[in-house]
This record gives sequence, structure tokens and C-alpha cells, in this order.
Amino acid sequence: MNISMAVQGILRDRDYLRKLAITALITAVTLALTPLLIGLAGWALLFGYQVEIMRRVRADGPRPLPRWDQPARYLAPGENVLIAFAIYNVPNILLGCGWAFIIGVSDGARIVGSTVMIASVCCLAPIMLVYNALMLPFFALGLARFAEDPRLSAFFAVGSLYEDVGQQPGVTLQYLLWLVLVLAALAALLIIPLAGWALFAALLFPVTGILAGQYARRVLGPTAPPVR
Repeated sequence: MNISMAVQGILRDRDYLRKLAITALITAVTLALTPLLIGLAGWALLFGYQVEIMRRVRADGPRPLPRWDQPARYLAPGENVLIAFAIYNVPNILLGCGWAFIIGVSDGARIVGSTVMIASVCCLAPIMLVYNALMLPFFALGLARFAEDPRLSAFFAVGSLYEDVGQQPGVTLQYLLWLVLVLAALAALLIIPLAGWALFAALLFPVTGILAGQYARRVLGPTAPPVR
């Protein structure tokens, strides 16, 4: 995995500003409308766009960012990816809700509340860390398999995905480290009003998609012929 190559791949595209601007707009509108559930269509679009990014990266295409000229073509595959993403994150949601419940119940007494909060962090945080360390590479390779054969079952072929992840543990660890660093850097942009928010919205799906594509290329091999 190489973040600098990912950035260079974006910058080599003469139309990258327009593509990133449209991505930022869709991401911002999606975030705003998610509480109303209308934003689910936006998430599907973005996930479908990410599928095409991964396909291009694995094929070593010269321009990793697809155009937004026909956004409807990203909707159907993106719906399946969104469903898989939601299912993958059910344990995170349940653990997070349990964590919040424990802290809320123990909030009445300061000493007891602090003790319970520390205990819950010590118990639940490692579980969430281990789960996500497994879930993220599974999801990335599931996305790669889905890009080859767009069926929802690609995300839940646990045996095959486990073998893929276990083939190159060093590469998987490298992917996780880079992903954490990238997400931390993108989250840091949120500190900067307006400009930082726009950059976050523009880069979140493209950069993580390119990184996942590089990981899939290392583990699963390249695809051919190169996409346009």
C-alpha cells in the first residue's frame, strides 16, 4: 500500500477537482439527510462509486476516480454494499449501545459511575478493537470480490475471506495501520471549519477506496484488462 501513489493517481486526473467536488457535495448532502433516512440513497451512491474505484485500482487503471456522469449506475451495486456494511457493523452498534447504557445507568453516583465507566472501557474497548481489526480487512476483500461478481454473498463467504486475509498477514496488518492513519488524518480535517469539512467529504470514499483496492491487489492479485 502506498498513500503517495494514491494521491498521485488522483492528481494525474485532469478532471480530479470536478470529481472530488461532486463527491464532496454528495457526501455532505448524504450526511445531512441521513437522520431522515433519505440519505441512504446517498450512501448507496457513494459505496457504488467506491466499488468502481476499487475495480480501477486493482486493474491498475491510469485514473482511479470514475466520472459522475451516470450516477444511477452506482446505485444498484451500492445498495448491496450498504446492506453488507450495515450487517458488518451490527456488533459495533450493539457494543456501543451497551457501553452507553452502562455509563448512563451508572451516572447517578460519581465514584460508582467512574468505576463502572473505567470497567466498561477495559472490557468493551478490546472487544471492539479485535472485532474491527478482523472486520475491516474482511470488508475490503469482500468489496473486491463483489466488484468481480456483484452478489451480496461475496461479503459473507467467511471461509474464503478468512483464507484471503490469512494468506498475507503482514500485508493485512499494513493495510490496517495505513487505514487507521488515513482515517485519523481525515478526522483531523474536521477541526478546520468549512475547508476541512469539504476536504473530508471529498476524500473519505476515494482515498479509502484506493487504499482498499491496493490491499486487494496485493492479496488477490490484479485484474485484467485495465478498465477505461
